[in-house]
Amino acid sequence: MDKTIIIIGGGISGLALAQGLSKNGIKFKVFERDEGKSFREQGYRVRISPEGSRVLKEMLTEDLWNLFKDSCGRTTFGMSSINAIDGKIIKRGPNFSPVGKLPDESMVFSVDRTNLRNLLTLNIENHIEFDKKFTKYQLIKDEITGEDKIKAHFSDGTSFIGDFIVGADGVNSKVKKQLIPDCKTFDTNGRLIFGKTEITNQLLDTLPASAMEWITTVNDPEKSLILFMEPIKFKPIISKVPEGLTFNAVATDYLHWVLLGQAYAFEKSDNELFKMTPSQLKEHQLHLIRNWDPRFQEIIKSSYDNKSCYLGITSSFPDIFQWETNEHVTLMGDSIHNMPPTGGAGANTALVDCLILLEAIKNGLKKEDLNQYEAKMRSNAKLNIEISLKGAKNLYNFKSIEECKVISQ
Repeated sequence: MDKTIIIIGGGISGLALAQGLSKNGIKFKVFERDEGKSFREQGYRVRISPEGSRVLKEMLTEDLWNLFKDSCGRTTFGMSSINAIDGKIIKRGPNFSPVGKLPDESMVFSVDRTNLRNLLTLNIENHIEFDKKFTKYQLIKDEITGEDKIKAHFSDGTSFIGDFIVGADGVNSKVKKQLIPDCKTFDTNGRLIFGKTEITNQLLDTLPASAMEWITTVNDPEKSLILFMEPIKFKPIISKVPEGLTFNAVATDYLHWVLLGQAYAFEKSDNELFKMTPSQLKEHQLHLIRNWDPRFQEIIKSSYDNKSCYLGITSSFPDIFQWETNEHVTLMGDSIHNMPPTGGAGANTALVDCLILLEAIKNGLKKEDLNQYEAKMRSNAKLNIEISLKGAKNLYNFKSIEECKVISQ
């Protein structure tokens, strides 16, 4: 196919699609607003489901697929729930899940988000431009052939001409803002602080063994706060990195954790918390959990000072906004269906988008194929948003969409 695909956004879904295009010999260019792939923290553990794994296997070359599997942490299935105040186990077991959906253990991987993003740039670095902030697209005519083209404009005054734009630029998507300005999301009233604590002998000696088995929730019913955590332990990488490429993998074992609850439970306004430095966030968290069992306070005390971040939890509506299919622009991933992290479904939903969209691109970007992609994308996203909202009810007492504040672009 002699067309060039413009991908706005170099996150997991944008890069996965790029890998699939590269594998199929389709021309593309990725534009990412970050100054580089190591510009900021990319988050920590991502649980890749069987659906997401099958997409990655399809998108990646055999060498990269083997390297992906090798770079993942060990995955242990099960969950414990522990009382934050007295440290007693409330519930535990291999079949305990907060969203009522038990995993199919085949093809499930726990991957560090930075490792995954770095791996997804291998072999395609020359097709990625960083520090490119997209501003708008423009439909133009090719001066020679008279064919319709799409021109992407960037804040530095540069532009790039291709045949099709994929908006993979996240929750605050500029592509979405231009394509469907009436699309809205909502504030679930959930808030979280995520962080990372290195697994040391001292930490292992401090924490009860039940907190280091698998996913664990530490529950404070009085303050309506939950610490959600999971140990990420890496295996030695034995796969060969493809010749001529460099893969710098995160290999230090760590405890991935998220402190979450409704906004009021954090005792300060969003404005105050967003302005805090990571070290200030740590001090505030220690204040919030000052009555907890000291063993669980140690998780926050020992965490990396510079790796915490406060976030609001927003969501797209389950009935995904519908628009007339545009033959030159579409959306995927969080740009069109962001969801709470409480279902572990966001990244996997975006990866499924990639595979369906790749088929439409390979078929020549016909309008009927793009329309079918968007219909399948909406159907799959609706299911996973509903699962994620169910998890939000269980983990931080999300009430209902009707009680939430609608967010305009």
